[in-house]
Amino acid sequence: MEPVIFAVSLERQSAEWMAPWQRLLSPEKAERLCRMPVEKAGLSLAGELLARYGLGRVFGIPAKDLVFAVAPGGKPYVTKPSGLYFNISHSGTWCVCAVSDVPVGIDIQRMDSVRFDAIAHRYFPPEDRAAYEAADDKKGMFYTLWTKKEALGKCLGVGLRPAPMPDLPMEFRWTTIDGQYRLCVCWETSPQN
Repeated sequence: MEPVIFAVSLERQSAEWMAPWQRLLSPEKAERLCRMPVEKAGLSLAGELLARYGLGRVFGIPAKDLVFAVAPGGKPYVTKPSGLYFNISHSGTWCVCAVSDVPVGIDIQRMDSVRFDAIAHRYFPPEDRAAYEAADDKKGMFYTLWTKKEALGKCLGVGLRPAPMPDLPMEFRWTTIDGQYRLCVCWETSPQN
C-alpha cells in the first residue's frame, strides 16, 4: 500500500506538554528523552506519538498495543504486531511520519542555504550530481535529491552510507511544506503496483 503521511509542527515546546504522553513510551525511551534538550525531546516524542497515532488510524490498532524496538543501526520498528512499518523525520519545527504495510522511509529538510555544490559533489552519485548541475533551480533540486537519498537510506535501514539503488522496485513522492521544507517518502512496491 502507498504510505500514509502524518505531520505536526511544534512551534513552542515545553516539558509540561510532554509529561502526560510519556506513559506510552518504553522506560528506555522515556529516560532518553529526559536527557535531551526540550526541543529535541519534543520532536522525538512527537515522532513516536505520530507513529502510534498513524499506525492505529490506518490499521485499527490501539496505540498501547504497539510495541516498538530499535534496530542496531538506530532505526525504530514495530515488533508487535508484525508486518507494519513506519519511519519518522524532523527538521526545524516539523515532525513527519509515514506508515505502511511495506518498508518505508521519509525525510523532511528545511531548505536552508548550505554549500550546495560541495555537498552535491561529495555525497551525490554521478547521475544525481548531473541532474543537480543541469537544474535551473539548484536549491530546489539539491533538496529533492537530498531528501530522496535520506528517505531511501532510511527505508533500507542503511542511513546515509553509500548504497546503490536496490533491485527492489521503489516508489518516491515529494512535496513542499510551508514553502520552506522539502519532504520525500519512498517505499517498496511490488511489480503489480
